[in-house]
Amino acid sequence: MPENVAPRNGEHKRAYQDWDKTTQICFSNISMAKAFADAIRTSLGPKGMDKMIQDGKGDVTITTDGATILKQMHVTSSSQNADRVL
Repeated sequence: MPENVAPRNGEHKRAYQDWDKTTQICFSNISMAKAFADAIRTSLGPKGMDKMIQDGKGDVTITTDGATILKQMHVTSSSQNADRVL
């Protein structure tokens, strides 16, 4: 569409809603990444703490390995389940 032509009725509104949804998803992803970083951060280094992870079956895993922690974290929606690491 040429720049000097105004958008048709409803096009501008839909574009804004899509942008708003994109922004919400972006902030949700940033929040999720921060939650993962917080879960892993305290397990790193010589004074790293152990993490106790309980899966859906009730099995408990105790580890300091970041890869194991991330594999055990099953996230089904945005940041609701990011704090599964105890």
